[in-house]
Amino acid sequence: MSMAPAPQQHARDRRPLAIIAGIFGVLWILGLLLSPRDALAGYLGAYLFWLSLSLGSLAMLMLHHLVGGRWAAIARRPWEAAARQVPLLAVGALPIVLGMGLLFPWVHGHDPLYATKAGYLNVPFFVVRAMLYFVCWWGLAELLQRASDAQDANPDPALQMRMATISGPGIVVFGFTASFAAIDWIGGLVPNWYSTIFGMLMAASFITAGTAYATVALAVFRREPPYAAVLSWQPLNDLGNVLLACVMGWAYLAFSQYLIIWAGDISLEASFFVQRVRNGWSIFGSLLALTHFFAPFLLLLSREYKRSPVLLGWIGVLVLLGEAIHDWWLVVPSFEASPLYLPWASVLAFVGFGAAWLWGCHRALFARPLLPPHSPQLEGARHVG
Repeated sequence: MSMAPAPQQHARDRRPLAIIAGIFGVLWILGLLLSPRDALAGYLGAYLFWLSLSLGSLAMLMLHHLVGGRWAAIARRPWEAAARQVPLLAVGALPIVLGMGLLFPWVHGHDPLYATKAGYLNVPFFVVRAMLYFVCWWGLAELLQRASDAQDANPDPALQMRMATISGPGIVVFGFTASFAAIDWIGGLVPNWYSTIFGMLMAASFITAGTAYATVALAVFRREPPYAAVLSWQPLNDLGNVLLACVMGWAYLAFSQYLIIWAGDISLEASFFVQRVRNGWSIFGSLLALTHFFAPFLLLLSREYKRSPVLLGWIGVLVLLGEAIHDWWLVVPSFEASPLYLPWASVLAFVGFGAAWLWGCHRALFARPLLPPHSPQLEGARHVG
């Protein structure tokens, strides 16, 4: 089986992504000049989606290094490529930080309740936390990447142990940083609202998105050597089962949060959901439940769907659609109450930033062999059939 890197034609395949990123990026900047608040609101919702793919991939990569499994060996390179986009995401966070006065009501401090949270909700501390999050994510991704590169050149078992050693505390760091980042960037839009489960819910959402992204990547590149030789039914079935567990875990946490807030009937807590079921937003909520849980849950019960790279990839697309709806449903109603208001800037930001993310991810993916040559789980994946 050939382990050679992909041919140079992949560089040409990326050119349309660069063009799309440039065009849509310019259009979004023009929109920012015309309507700053709408542009930033749309950007935040779109940005969170691409952030979720990288963070979810980083989490799944660390989980793979801890528990192994041949199903994860074939998805390792897509996860590594997505995790390497953390520096791009750090640059992409600049509009959010620079425009926080238009995004987060606590910046101006008009509500007396904000004063009770001033020790946490203040601009300097917000910026420091954001920097800390990206330093942690980039540090974990870089450490794992260097160990992976070393393993490609040297089959020393100590390198696999090094990645596991990094991943153990790394999973804990991910849990805390992803949870607090979600609280800062989404919960900060409605600072009087609180939910003790929200951070965990968003971390689960990121992991679900990262798993779904891997199924889509494997479906898209299933004919690339050497994927064609290892995408047999068993690793795909295992990956489908993991995606099913992620979907169920997210749904459990989401329903638990809703049920507890509904039962408590406290106005400050309930207002978050009231804002997202009135004025037509209940349609988005229904679509979210359908695409992020009910439809993929039912489809993933089928072995036939899980064992086909194409069908499993389409289920992954469905879950990612649900993730995009989830991010917009969390962000956009905080800014506008008109029916199904979806900022035009959301589309521009989603396509523009997404094209840049995909360009970087594609470049990282094909910079090395698509399968790690000395992975201890890889031999098992080769002979499944």
